[in-house]
Amino acid sequence: MWFGKARRERELGAAEELRVARRLVDGDVTAFGQELGALREDTQTGTHDGRMQNDYRRALDHYDSAREELAAATTVEAVVDVEQMLRDGRFHLACVLAGRNGTEPPQRRDPCFFDPRHGPAAADVAWTPQGEVERMVGVCSRDQHRLAAGEEPEVRLIRVGDRWVPWHEAGGSVAYVARHQAHVVRPGAGTSLTDRHLAEAHTRTVINGGVNGAGAGPLG
Repeated sequence: MWFGKARRERELGAAEELRVARRLVDGDVTAFGQELGALREDTQTGTHDGRMQNDYRRALDHYDSAREELAAATTVEAVVDVEQMLRDGRFHLACVLAGRNGTEPPQRRDPCFFDPRHGPAAADVAWTPQGEVERMVGVCSRDQHRLAAGEEPEVRLIRVGDRWVPWHEAGGSVAYVARHQAHVVRPGAGTSLTDRHLAEAHTRTVINGGVNGAGAGPLG
C-alpha cells in the first residue's frame, strides 16, 4: 500500500510539473507569435534585403515548430526542448529587428538574464542585487541602457505558490520553475524555495518597482 501511494504521489507530481511547464512555455510561444505578427508587414514591403526576410522566415519556422512540439509534449524534458526552439527563434527575430533598425546584428548568446523573452544578451554588465554582492550578467541592449541610466532592468516575474518571484531568483529555467512550483502547490510537499527565500525575493521585487511597476514583467 505504501509503495502504491508513493508511486501515485510521484505521478501526480510529474503531471503537475508538466502542466506548469506547458503553461509557462505556452505563454512564451503566444507572445513570440504576436511579436512576429507585428513585424510581418515590415518584412513584406520589399524594401528590406533578402537576409532580413530569410531571418524572418526562420523565426517563423521556429515558431511553428515550437507550437507543434508543445502540443505534442508529454514530458517536462520535451517542453524544455520547445524552450530552446524559442531561443533560436528569438535570435532570428533579433536579427530582423537589427536589419530594420540599421544596427549591428546580434551574436548567438544565452538569453537576457532578466527575461529570456528579451532575446539574446547583447552585453555583459555589472549588476548588484538588493543587499547582495556585484555580479556580471548578460543582458539585452534595452536592459543594458536602463542599467547605464541608473534605472531598474525589466525583470520577468514568475508566480511560485502565491508569490511573484524574479525569473533569475526562481532558477532561470522552465524545468526548475515547474519542478518547484509543482511542489509548492501540492499540500505538504517541500521545496528548496523556502518561504523566507520567496519572501525576500518578493520584497526585492517590490523595492525594484513592484509587481505592477514599470520594470516588472509578470508571467505565470
